[in-house]
Amino acid sequence: MLENADTGVGFELVMSSVTTNILKSGSLSTLHEGMQNGDWKLQDQSAENATADIYDYLYYRTWFARQNYGNFAKTIQRFIHPDATVLELGCGTGTVSNLVGSQCNCMDFSEKMLSIAKTKVQGSCVQADMEHLPYVDKTFDVVFVNSALHHFPSLDKIIQEINRILKKDGHLLIQEPNSHSIKKDALLKVLAYGIRKIGAKKYPDVSSLEVRPSDHHAPLLPSKLITSITTNGFGIESLRHRYYASYILSGFDSKLALIVGKLLDRSYVWKMKQGYMLVVIARKGQSIEKVSLPLAAFGVIVAILYCYDYVKDRKNPVWYDPMPTPDI
Repeated sequence: MLENADTGVGFELVMSSVTTNILKSGSLSTLHEGMQNGDWKLQDQSAENATADIYDYLYYRTWFARQNYGNFAKTIQRFIHPDATVLELGCGTGTVSNLVGSQCNCMDFSEKMLSIAKTKVQGSCVQADMEHLPYVDKTFDVVFVNSALHHFPSLDKIIQEINRILKKDGHLLIQEPNSHSIKKDALLKVLAYGIRKIGAKKYPDVSSLEVRPSDHHAPLLPSKLITSITTNGFGIESLRHRYYASYILSGFDSKLALIVGKLLDRSYVWKMKQGYMLVVIARKGQSIEKVSLPLAAFGVIVAILYCYDYVKDRKNPVWYDPMPTPDI
C-alpha cells in the first residue's frame, strides 16, 4: 500500500494473474495525479468502498438487472477474437467482465470493489483513475465501460485516454443510463396492475442502503456522449437505446414481468425514440469524414433510384404503407 503525501490517502495496485507489460512505469502515480485534481473523486471513492460488499445486491439482484448486464456482455463478445486483449473501465465488482467470459482486465478506483472483482476474473485488476490510465499505448483490442461515465463531469479526457490505449481499429463499447422521460402509458399501467393482481411482489426499497456519491452524478445526455466520442478520434458504428417497457416493469420480482417487458421493449423504443440505456459501439480511427463519403455516395444512389421509381409509379400508381409496422 502506498500513501499520497499530499492527501494522506492510501492507494493499492490489486492484481491477479497480471501481465505487467500492459502497464506503464510509475503506474500508481497516475492515480495520485487524478485524485489530487478533484476532491469529488475522493468522495466517490469513499462511496464505492462503502457499498462494495452489498454492491451486487443493490444493482444485480433483479431480473431486469441480470438481463441488462447479460445483454451488454453478449454485445461485447461479438468483438472479441481468441487473441484479443480486453479491458473494462470502472469495473465495480467485475460482474460484466465475468459474464463476458474471456480474460478481461479490470480497472476501478475503489480498492474494495477490486478485491471482489479479482475473485471473478482471470485477468489483471488495477486500481486507477479513468482520466489518467496506467496502461501502455496501443495495448487493447476492446475497451468497454458499463454505467461509469456518468460519474464524471467531463468525458473528453477519458475518451482521449481510451483512444491512446486502444490498438488501431480497436473497439470501444459503452452502456450508460441516459437522460430520458420514460413514463407509463395506458397499456403499461394496465399490465403493471394485472401483474400485481396475479400476485407478483415488488422488490424492497433499498435506496437507504446506497451511499450518495458526488453531486454531479446524473444520467448522460446522449448528445454529450456522442460529441465527446466523435471529436476524440472515434467513429460511431452503432448507437441504440435499450429497455423501455422492461424498465417500467423492473420493480416486480417476477420473471413474467421481465418477459412481458422484453416482448414490448423493441416497439416502445422504436415508437418513443428513447430507452433507459444507451449503447454505443465506436471504432478508433474511423473518423466521421471517412465514413461520410461512402454514406454520401450510397445516399446519392438511393435518391436516384427513388426518383426513377417515383416517375415510374406516377405512370402506374401502386399503394404503399406510409407507417410500416416495426419488426418486434
